[in-house]
Amino acid sequence: MFKPYYISDANALSKLGKRKRIIVSSSLVPAQLWRADSMDDDNSAAMEDSYQVQPLRSLKASLSLGAPGDGVRCFLPKSFLYEIHASKAIPTLAIDIWLSWGKRRKNENLLILGGGFDAPGLPTAVDIMLFESGVLKRLTQVSIQSRESALYADELSDLLTRELRADSHSDLKVYVAQTLLPDAGLPAHTIQPIPTAFIHRPRLSPIRYGFMHLTWPDLIVPAAIVGIGAAAGALQIAQASTAFDHARQTFRTQVASVGDAYAAGEGVLTVLSAQRSFMDAASPLRSRIADLERLFAGIASVEGVALTGVALPSATTGFDALVQGAPLINKEADYFMQVAIRDDQEGGVLAKSEPILKQISQAIGGRLELNNLQPQARTVDTVRVQGLNLEGRFGPRDEDNPAQEDKEILQPAEPDDADAGVSLDSDAG
Repeated sequence: MFKPYYISDANALSKLGKRKRIIVSSSLVPAQLWRADSMDDDNSAAMEDSYQVQPLRSLKASLSLGAPGDGVRCFLPKSFLYEIHASKAIPTLAIDIWLSWGKRRKNENLLILGGGFDAPGLPTAVDIMLFESGVLKRLTQVSIQSRESALYADELSDLLTRELRADSHSDLKVYVAQTLLPDAGLPAHTIQPIPTAFIHRPRLSPIRYGFMHLTWPDLIVPAAIVGIGAAAGALQIAQASTAFDHARQTFRTQVASVGDAYAAGEGVLTVLSAQRSFMDAASPLRSRIADLERLFAGIASVEGVALTGVALPSATTGFDALVQGAPLINKEADYFMQVAIRDDQEGGVLAKSEPILKQISQAIGGRLELNNLQPQARTVDTVRVQGLNLEGRFGPRDEDNPAQEDKEILQPAEPDDADAGVSLDSDAG
């Protein structure tokens, strides 16, 4: 298995290159046991100038245990978050590794000493965790000598001795990370190592970037979708305008070639009448341009929605040649389009999409229907983007009729698998 890089210096990421998998030492990640009913938040408030509070880590594997809101609160330096963003690194916090190991052992009382990710010559950060039947009861973070020090093994052994004396469990099992153990082991204690293979196993830690409203994958993907949609719309408008200009130029050329034959009398009047009728007639190309402008303006006015595709019926084939894999609910629809919304798994995609679709319907005007969800949501790191297939008919918007503002949104016949939750912890139980 590919070994990840160990990071204990906030400036070390710039030397690794792009998209590296890293394990972040707890020397960079202060953590504390947090209780929902705690009123003492002074430490958190004092750290928020330099650190960004991270999503709360659960104390147990089962959500049925403990009070809601209890967990491990972690802090990451804001300067280090900028380095992660710039290097596109894939981070795993060391504390998440030890939590994963302890929470899965529901029938044991165990003491975990984790660490060993600090650079040579730097003090070694050690996470000390006490679990009772898979639930974290105590968390302590300390620093000891660097691994190169002659006193390292003795100081680690003394630390373990003190922890065992302070514990009252008769059946306590002791686990020490393989990365933390000295070469000669700890012969004075009965321990079990946490294997290196488990420590290096790929897993994704949830990271919150305080300098953005969303994490960087959340912003890049929708921005790319909007850019592609805008480019496609501009291309269609340019093609329609070019076709109209070509038709007008062709007409002028043909009229000019026969103009001399009608130089006088009734012939001149006939030509002039034909020219006027042609120029006054409404062009179908202009109608299609207006329809596209109406769709793009409506979507652009709704926050959190990206247009990924649009189709209008042709005069001969309708939608058959334009829409693949999404049969129309309404064969008389004026347009078919695909949009993308963010799916953060809170409340379900269908429930969340209904108010968004109502906003789109009000912005465009007319009736809007949900054809179906696209087969799979796209996932970038911890973020899911769900695609929706929509169809609708244009209609005048009656400002005096409030009932027209609340359009019916049809639901698909079957629920989509993309609405299922995603676990961020890749370790099976």
